[in-house]
This record gives sequence, structure tokens and C-alpha cells, in this order.
Amino acid sequence: MRSRLRFHDPLPRPIRLINALILVVVVILMGIPMVNVLAVSFSTVAKSDSPGLVLFPAPPTLEGYRFIWKNANLAQPFYNTLFVSVTGTALHVLMTALAAYILAQPNLPF
Repeated sequence: MRSRLRFHDPLPRPIRLINALILVVVVILMGIPMVNVLAVSFSTVAKSDSPGLVLFPAPPTLEGYRFIWKNANLAQPFYNTLFVSVTGTALHVLMTALAAYILAQPNLPF
């Protein structure tokens, strides 16, 4: 018996390598700012105000998170987000169901 058929990739190897290199560059360009924001969130106030790129906070601390949870009123923004999400989802499902009903009719005039 023959072994399984091999997958045939239509792109030549150099093109696949270039695509992989481009993907790695894009991941790095998008990942470094995300890591920076996460690292700054665990830094002290003095370190977070200083310019430059922070990938690892020197003394990691949770003081910023403690400050936000103590002093910020997070209930109202949470309820706003919940209302918008639930209302938007319900309207989207309703409109999609109405459109699906019309499109499911066998004798559409167009």
C-alpha cells in the first residue's frame, strides 16, 4: 500500500521563508508595546513616568492596581459595558433572524 499523500504547498520554499520572516517581524512589532504596557503596569510610579522601554519591571509591585481598585469607581463603566454588550447582541441576533427568515423563503421576488 502507498503511504499517505503528502501535502503539496503551492508556494516555493523561499516565499514561505519570507512569509515567516514577515510574520515574525509583525509579531515583534506588535508584541513589544503590549509587553511594555504590561511591565509598566507592574512598575512603581517613578519608573512608569520615566521615558524609555520597560520590558521587565525592576521592582515589580501591585501598587498601581491597588490604587485603581481603591480610588476608581469601576461599577458605572462596568454596567455601561454590560448594557451596551447585551443590547447590541440582542439587536444583532434579532436582525439576523429577521434577515434569515426573509432569505429562507423559497419564492423571493428577486
